[in-house]
Amino acid sequence: MTVNNDPVYSLAETEEETAVVAVEFAGGACTKGAIRYDPAYNNTVVQICFNNRWGYICANSDGGTRQRVANVICQQMGYSRHSQSDTGITRRRLNPAPTPSFIKWFYCSVKPISQQNILDCSRSVNSYQPNLKCPNYYIAASNCTNTSVCQNGQIQLLDTNAVLLCVNGEWHALCSTTWSSTQAQVVCRQLGKNAQGAMPDNISVPTNISVLQAGFECNGNEKFLYDCLDYRLYSCSSGTVAGVICENLPGPPSNLT
Repeated sequence: MTVNNDPVYSLAETEEETAVVAVEFAGGACTKGAIRYDPAYNNTVVQICFNNRWGYICANSDGGTRQRVANVICQQMGYSRHSQSDTGITRRRLNPAPTPSFIKWFYCSVKPISQQNILDCSRSVNSYQPNLKCPNYYIAASNCTNTSVCQNGQIQLLDTNAVLLCVNGEWHALCSTTWSSTQAQVVCRQLGKNAQGAMPDNISVPTNISVLQAGFECNGNEKFLYDCLDYRLYSCSSGTVAGVICENLPGPPSNLT
């Protein structure tokens, strides 16, 4: 199904919360899916481009869904993530609210590695109605923190053989709970080393590095660790993180290391 030449994506039955987000028309040609701050609102209110128009995003009352949408928006704009402090802003009440609404909702994954672009999130598009306002006048907003220090999906290997993965523009060590030779092969290949003979290792937690509570289902032939299916872990092995030992034989080069 399409509305104004844009597809309407619907979620299958799910027990997870659904973000209700709508986009408002504003003037000016732009690229579909582009994100920017509206300077008229002290760089907190977010605008998105659809059908060559800048618009405002309406947010629902659920904080968790707004947080996930805000994180994707922030990393798309080159920041690491949305502020999670007490000063974090995910919506602003503007009365009168901008009109008309254009997108009914966005839904961004609850997986450890979020979408890389807001258009990667599911969305539903409303038909054009000039006077349709955002519910309760709440407009999506965000105050992003820190510029990214690395490219999402990039990996590095510390001198201790601990693996670091870039997620949301920040470096994270990985849980060793489900780490195996299959994941080690993918890491060695991404590092440009020979994947044959790759060995997993358990390493002491690096200083000042957060541990990403995620597991990865890999076949062993993936080019990047990001190509593996990630899922949330609710606990990690105490005191250790994932590491690898790669053979020194050369392997195919990678452009994401």
